[in-house]
Parts: sequence; C-alpha cells; structure tokens
Amino acid sequence: MKRLASMPVYAKQFEKVFGDVTIDAVGMAIAAFERVIVTAPSPYDYNEQWRPYQDYEAEDFEDDPELAELYAAAKAGVEAHPMSESAKRGREIFFTEKGNCTACHVGANLADEKYHNIGVGMDKDQPDVGRFAVTKDEADMGAFKTPTIRNVALTAPYMHDGSVATLEEVVEWYDKGGHPSKYLSEKIRPLKLSEQDQADLVEFMKACTGPTPTVETSRLPADG
Repeated sequence: MKRLASMPVYAKQFEKVFGDVTIDAVGMAIAAFERVIVTAPSPYDYNEQWRPYQDYEAEDFEDDPELAELYAAAKAGVEAHPMSESAKRGREIFFTEKGNCTACHVGANLADEKYHNIGVGMDKDQPDVGRFAVTKDEADMGAFKTPTIRNVALTAPYMHDGSVATLEEVVEWYDKGGHPSKYLSEKIRPLKLSEQDQADLVEFMKACTGPTPTVETSRLPADG
C-alpha cells in the first residue's frame, strides 16, 4: 500500500477512479483488470460452432441466405483453427461417461464453479482443509474450486498445491480415481482409460487454448 501511495501518478489516477488507496480498493482494481482479460475463441470453440453443420454441404442452404452465411462462417472458422483428430477423440471422452469430466467441468467455461475433494494432498499428515476453512462444513474438507479447462495448457503446475507438473499427470491422477479418503468426492472414480485415450484427452484440453489480449505495460509509471 505504501508503494502504491508513494507513486504520484498512480495515486492520482487511482483516487480518481476508486477513491482512497486501500487494500479493498486495490482488490476492486485488480478484479476490474481481470474482467477485461477475456480469451478469444479456441479450436474447441470453432469446432463446436461447426458441429451442427458438419453433415451438410453449402448447397443445402441455397434457399436460406441467413443459414448459408452461418454455415460459411462456421466452415471458415474450423478450417482456420482446426482441432486434431486426437483432440476430437478426446472431446468424445471428455463429454461422455467414459471420461466423466463433465461431472465437474461443464458450461461455457468448462467449470461448475463448485468445490470438490479429488484426493490431492489427502495423504499428508496435515492436509490442506480447503473450503472447510470458510464453511466449517465437514463435507467441504479438502475441497477446492473446479478450475476452468480453458487455457489450461498454459497454467501448469496443476492442482491446488501445484503438485502435478503436466496435463498427462493430471489425466493419470483422474484415471486412477484420485487418492482414497473419507472426504473424496463421489464424482471421482477410476476411469481405466487406455494410453491412447489419455493422450487424446490431453490433446482435447490443449485444443481449449485461445489467444489472450496483449497487456500494454509501456504506460505504467516508473517505481519511485
């Protein structure tokens, strides 16, 4: 707080927008910044847009200019941003009982915004209590919020404690059904995926990566 307040340019601009330089106001400022960092469509998104049209040809929409335009846009998008065949197979695993991923990873953001214990760290003598620290509900012991799959290829290491280095290891963790404990989510079960299935699932998650906006830093005031 002292550092921010000591910068005349920062202090003046901050006070104009958020008022006094307080830790709560800084939290508001950070949140406002994060809300504009929106990822652009990924190959997964372009593929989803194309799926309703994949069994049609352009001539099928000759009598409907609006649908013809949507068809052309979807086709152009998926051709410019294709998913690999491996990623397509991984999609089928992700969205079916075979992978069980949508037990938690659902919706446009591929996350249910809920808290689950998947067994990570529960083999320690004093495991992180997770959501329980807030709710004091034993059902939340060791539970952590479901992360989005979007751009997950860029956010290693994984799990709440950073204990898993790669997406391949993440899939292995879920494939074995996590680490047994009395608090393990009922959604976690052994998947028994083949090596190819696991590789395809990783490729699907990588296909959920989209470009993020460039953050301009040249206008930031110098420290001190």
